[in-house]
Amino acid sequence: MPTGTASRGIEITYRANSRVDTLLNLSKLDLDDVRVARTRGKKPYLAAAAKRPWAPNFNFNISHEGDYVVLAAEPDALCGVDVCAADGPSRRAEQTSLLRELESLRDCFTDGEWARVEGAPDDAGRRRVFSALWSCKEAYVKARGDGLAFPLRRVEFDEAAPGSWATPAAW
Repeated sequence: MPTGTASRGIEITYRANSRVDTLLNLSKLDLDDVRVARTRGKKPYLAAAAKRPWAPNFNFNISHEGDYVVLAAEPDALCGVDVCAADGPSRRAEQTSLLRELESLRDCFTDGEWARVEGAPDDAGRRRVFSALWSCKEAYVKARGDGLAFPLRRVEFDEAAPGSWATPAAW
């Protein structure tokens, strides 16, 4: 049995595959009808051979980080998902301040988004705001199928909008 990183990769792959199997069972698709293709941006999608009237534009997306695996599926619209363990420890926390650690990604954010990251009251708050915004951006480009080739600064999210899942009360 593999150990360490290899074992973790196998576990994540198994969990993602089991969710895809569950999705196929719920959607009543036969495995023989499933043909996965990729967009020019390399996003996987269910190809035309497996289309069903109840799912004319079936899309799915998978994300994982740490102990979390998320699968999103949508019968009609593009979907993208990203999971981020917002409170996870920084890999370099003891070497640098959080803002310096994140500075290399500054150009991925609009001025308003970055102001909200900088304006959080402490490093934990800055990490939560950053993680929420980054996850929104990553899910967006995954839904589009562009991946990180899309200039992330071209889209703006507001993690603190009224009724948002990312408001401090929801944390």
